[in-house]
Amino acid sequence: MHSKYWEIIYEQNKQLNLYPWSNIVSFLFRYRTYFVDSPGSILELGCGSGANLHPFANLGKDCIGIDLSSSAVDFARKYANKSSLDINFKQLDLLSNNVNEYFRELDVKFCSIIDRACFTCIEFNKLIKFLSIIRPFCVDKCKLFFNPYSISDSSCPVDHCSYIKPNYNSHLSDVPFIMYYDKDLIVRLADILSFKILSIRHIEQEEVYACLESSNSSKVATYEVILES
Repeated sequence: MHSKYWEIIYEQNKQLNLYPWSNIVSFLFRYRTYFVDSPGSILELGCGSGANLHPFANLGKDCIGIDLSSSAVDFARKYANKSSLDINFKQLDLLSNNVNEYFRELDVKFCSIIDRACFTCIEFNKLIKFLSIIRPFCVDKCKLFFNPYSISDSSCPVDHCSYIKPNYNSHLSDVPFIMYYDKDLIVRLADILSFKILSIRHIEQEEVYACLESSNSSKVATYEVILES
C-alpha cells in the first residue's frame, strides 16, 4: 500500500483534515437511528486525522480508526484527546499477515465500516481478501460506506477499471497507484462478499484553477457506495 508515500504525506501535515468529510456526516445522519440503536462499533479504514470518527464518537459510539501511517495515527490520537473523545487508533497495514489476529484480539463487532478513499488505493483482489477477513467481525446488517475514484475521473489514463498510476499532471499525479471503479465493479464486489447494495451515487465535479500563464480544469469523479452485510 506504498507505506513510505503515505508516511511522508502525513509527516508533512498534508491531508490531515480537521473536520469530517461532508459525505461521512451525511451518511451518519441518514442512518442515525440505526447507529443509535445498534450495539456495534464504528471502524474507519485509512482514518488519517481521525476527524471522520468524531461525530460518531459524539453520538456515543465506540470508534476504532486504522491507518498505515504512524504519523497519521499519532496526530489522530492527539486530536481526539484535544477534543475529549475516547477513540482507539491503531497503526496497521490492512494487507499485512497479522490483520486477522488484530481483529480477533480486539474482540468487537462492527455495525459500520467507513472508507473515504482508502479502498481505492488497494488492488481489487487484495481488497476482497481483506474484506473477507473482516466480514466475520461485522454485525448483521453492518453498513459499509466506501468512496472510490471513478473511471470518469480526469486522472484515469484509460476508460476501464484498473489499478494504475494516475495521469501525469493530474490532480492525483503524485499518488502511486489508484484503483478506478465503475458500477459493474462495485456490483461485482458486493456479489463476491454477499453484501446488499443500498445505494450507489456517481458524483462529478469540475475543478478549475488558474495561474499567471494559463488556466486548467480537471474533473473529479467518485462513487459514494453504501452496502449492507
